[in-house]
Amino acid sequence: MARWLWIVSALVSLVQVMVELADRERLVAEIRKREPALSQDDVDVAVQGGMVFTLLIVGVIVLLYVKAANRMAQGRNWARVVLTLVGGASVVYGLLQLAVATELPVVDTSLAVAGLGLNGTAIALMYVPTAAAWFASRVSGVDRVPDQP
Repeated sequence: MARWLWIVSALVSLVQVMVELADRERLVAEIRKREPALSQDDVDVAVQGGMVFTLLIVGVIVLLYVKAANRMAQGRNWARVVLTLVGGASVVYGLLQLAVATELPVVDTSLAVAGLGLNGTAIALMYVPTAAAWFASRVSGVDRVPDQP
């Protein structure tokens, strides 16, 4: 179950980024505020480049989340540790973001809360007694499956 929560959490993060990138006016205003001397063509290029770069990075992160979640489901303790650290950091960041945000759109707030819930639940499910026993048996070599390429 934790594997699927991690995968859904990664997809929710992807949707959250796409929603933020859909607000082109905000992106243009942000660049204008930082570099008021840029021409409109330069601003358009900067916005497009930023959007492509952001989507590329987020796509790679989603793939890494899925890979780690699948490795965790195979009993790899390193993947459980990585997901715990990344998920924990994501929960802390999400809570701070919600705490300091004054005017978040409803969609952004909803996606942030969904991500917090998914990450927190996935972390908890990886450490319930039955899961902890299952990981311990994998580490001790019982039912160990060799790494697949």
